Amino acid sequence: MSQSLPAVGRPPAASSPTARPGIRLEADPTADGLAKRRPLYLRLWRGVPRELGYLVPTWIIAVVVFNFLTAAIATGASLVFLFVGIIIVSLVLVAARYLGSFELLRLRSSGLPPIAEPRWTPPFAGKTFMRAVIDPLASAHHWLYYVHGAIVNFLVAIVSGVITFAWFVTGFSLLLTPLWAAVRPSNLPGFSYGPNTEIGTDWNLGTLLTYAVWDREDPGLTALAITGFTLLGAAMVALIPFITHGMTYAHWGAARVLLARFPSEDMSTEVAALAASQRAAVVAEDHSLRRLERDIHDGPQQRLMRLQMDLASAERRMADDPAQAMELMGSARLLAQETLDELRALTQGFAPPLLQDRGLSAAIEALALRSSVPVECSIDLGGRTLPGEIERGSYFIVAELLSNAVKHAEATAIALRVHVVEGSAEGAPVTLTLEIDDNGRGGATLVPGHGLVGLTERVAGMRGTLDLASPAGGPTRIAATIPLPIESQPPESISPAEPTPPVGSTPTLPINPGDPTS
Repeated sequence: MSQSLPAVGRPPAASSPTARPGIRLEADPTADGLAKRRPLYLRLWRGVPRELGYLVPTWIIAVVVFNFLTAAIATGASLVFLFVGIIIVSLVLVAARYLGSFELLRLRSSGLPPIAEPRWTPPFAGKTFMRAVIDPLASAHHWLYYVHGAIVNFLVAIVSGVITFAWFVTGFSLLLTPLWAAVRPSNLPGFSYGPNTEIGTDWNLGTLLTYAVWDREDPGLTALAITGFTLLGAAMVALIPFITHGMTYAHWGAARVLLARFPSEDMSTEVAALAASQRAAVVAEDHSLRRLERDIHDGPQQRLMRLQMDLASAERRMADDPAQAMELMGSARLLAQETLDELRALTQGFAPPLLQDRGLSAAIEALALRSSVPVECSIDLGGRTLPGEIERGSYFIVAELLSNAVKHAEATAIALRVHVVEGSAEGAPVTLTLEIDDNGRGGATLVPGHGLVGLTERVAGMRGTLDLASPAGGPTRIAATIPLPIESQPPESISPAEPTPPVGSTPTLPINPGDPTS
């Protein structure tokens, strides 16, 4: 019976809903690709609603945040000689942190690039009372968030609010000059204007328009004034996308300076991740050596000892009982073949010459051919030449995944997919995804001492992640995602890879219909 496989981890990359494994398609021209090819001016207009959604409430939010933070910090400062004042200041800084995070969320909704927040720790959970009070006071990020909310964002909001409001009102008022010319002020309730008003006294945009439209004796000059005002208004309305984008970008720039994560934090995280991956690689190598030692001791070594005993027994009986000796020789021959097969299986943990000579694709295809369970193999490296350490590590991971599926899953069909996934956002790393789906009994878990735990450590040693979905009764999906270095970019002369044909005569494994790569 056909059985759907659940999604695991991040979905397989596909350029369109009809993409097939092993085929790289261009992005859908009706989606993001077409949007990026639109002229800059049209793209700016598309962002105006989101930018207005950010700018319109910004002034009110900034005023409320400014009043709250300044009043609260003043209260704490006035009581600082008491311990309660220190507590109030600490709480104000914690509040500034969350208000700044809210501002970053609003900026992200405006369509501008997201700003990476500092790596916060919970303000109270798991801390003593004194530590919870002192940590915000000793944190540079908390003080920067306070400066942003209490000073910088308030000033930027006043400037952006005044400019945006004045630009909209002036632009649309001028654009509607023909409408004002069609209605005389004397016909409007509560409006009175006389020609005796002196220029420079109580003059504003309304009186200027009225003077230009109605109180000029020269009709030609009046028509010219109406046309000029209308064109000026149209120009101002046409520049609205630049105004909204510029004002929103001003807020984004202030937030980028005060609310963003320090570059040193990224470097520290990178160093910590590198150290963790090195430790995981050492642990994975140690586990691999111990497992190999155990497998050799429990398998080939025991068989070779029995083979030695059988040959010695056959040698002793060769003169007295040739028939029995020949039977022992036949048994020894079968035992030698079993030992050879087991050694051949163990050597799958070593990189074969095929991997070095022909690359990862050919080596994985050879693994699939040697599997005792039919394997449907799909490989698409996107024309990339992977570094040697990535190829070797990926080969070992695939070999271990296939071995687990054959030995423990009781599967009758396996689907293996190896493909390169482009970064979904600007600056996102390109990754290599190794996926195994089988229709076995399921129930696989990451428990200590189990082979999947060693596999997780091997993947972590390559700075990757392992995702597992294996409900009881099956099916099982395991996906390893490994980041690729920048130098593994595909050369321009290499065309996208063609689909790899299925290896051997294998049945099609039922895949989730919602999976775009199935």
